[in-house]
Amino acid sequence: HNNNPILAWCLDNVVLTKDDNENVRPSKKNSIEKIDGVAGLLNAMVLYILDKEEENTESHYETAGLIDL
Repeated sequence: HNNNPILAWCLDNVVLTKDDNENVRPSKKNSIEKIDGVAGLLNAMVLYILDKEEENTESHYETAGLIDL
């Protein structure tokens, strides 16, 4: 997290929990503080990984017609 103080604070508030299917997710079970930075980072990482796995190398913005590259 490159020593980002807000993300470090969010990480301190995270507890990992498992559901009945053994899926792991961040939780703030024992804290009333925010974990939004961690949740946002995880969502961005998943989208990045999924995007890299696609065979289509076009930008999502280009295929949606939002930009003309």
